[in-house]
Amino acid sequence: MKDKVFRLEAKNGKASWTENQKAIWHDYWYKQEDGTKVTCTLTQKKPKRSLAQNRLYWLYLSVLVADGVGNASSPEGLHSWFKEEYSKDKPQYWEEVNGIKRLIFSTTQLTKGEFIEYMLYIRDLTEIPIPTQEWDEYLAL
Repeated sequence: MKDKVFRLEAKNGKASWTENQKAIWHDYWYKQEDGTKVTCTLTQKKPKRSLAQNRLYWLYLSVLVADGVGNASSPEGLHSWFKEEYSKDKPQYWEEVNGIKRLIFSTTQLTKGEFIEYMLYIRDLTEIPIPTQEWDEYLAL
């Protein structure tokens, strides 16, 4: 039988199951033969940045390019440079293969809170403010 993945939400200290999830679990569990071993893995979902947050980031990079930050000619170039600067003292973002260090950090994997820290790092490094209206909307997400 294929593996099943259930995405549950905590409500009032309990797992919140939809009726469909309950039916699938019941059907899956009770079709198992005696002695069947099942492994349950619990992981906590990390809220990743939204599309609105992503738009703000690329808008901000465009503002920084227009201001001549880092001698970058494109937001993509600046993005690569900031990723490397941000992660250079964070060993968890690097791996070494055959004596060569390689950046494995991706901003897409940051949680909303971690991404706010990343944006503030860029602001502090460049001393150029994040576009205000978009930033206020971003923090509200």
